[in-house]
Amino acid sequence: MPTEVISTGDSYYAIREEAGTKLHLKYVPICDSSKSDVHHAVIDSDPEKLKKILEESTANVNAQDWVGDTPMHIAVVSGKHGSERGMADEGRIECLRLLLANGANPDIQGQYGQYPMHLAALAPATQIIKMMVEAKASILVTDQWGQTPVHTAAKGKNEQLEFLAAHPDIKDALEVMDNEGMTPLERAKEHQKKTAWPVQADFCVRTLTELTEGKPVTTIFYTPGETPPADEKKKKKATKK
Repeated sequence: MPTEVISTGDSYYAIREEAGTKLHLKYVPICDSSKSDVHHAVIDSDPEKLKKILEESTANVNAQDWVGDTPMHIAVVSGKHGSERGMADEGRIECLRLLLANGANPDIQGQYGQYPMHLAALAPATQIIKMMVEAKASILVTDQWGQTPVHTAAKGKNEQLEFLAAHPDIKDALEVMDNEGMTPLERAKEHQKKTAWPVQADFCVRTLTELTEGKPVTTIFYTPGETPPADEKKKKKATKK
């Protein structure tokens, strides 16, 4: 079937397809057309499809779409939509696991200058941030606003911040100032003043204050069934004594 691109726009291009005497005209969004099969498998939350693609082809796990996002940028956004809004998407979580196992780079900049770790700091499933920390994804990377993933988590993402606190680069990340000259702690305090969720905001301010002052982090939030990183450190110290 001969095809011909006949016009383009800011967000689409038109294709004319000829099949015998029939003429088809369809519009393809650029954002979709620039995504690879790996992107689409992750979008579909289909780890089996992703596994098959990775096994049967030389697919690029670090392929970027037209805004710069890789499949990992999509995988770390693990929240479901619709009636299950806010729940963890197990398919996306498994896709992330497969991407990391197949050598995907967690430190590629995408849309708005954000890295997968920025999006992981917002993910409702804390398994995501845990996996990214274990993969040694950088927390010193900055987006177009000059903010690190710690800045992102500082704005009320208490559980995500708890896992970031165990990252080996956390001390350096606490000193990074964004484009407005604010550190993660200052961002947390700003958020604390105007949020409708004071418990989470208070926790973020307290955690960042303790980290900045070099004090042991007091944890009260964690994923059920998982040992918070800070508590794990306490257990190891107690065992040594």
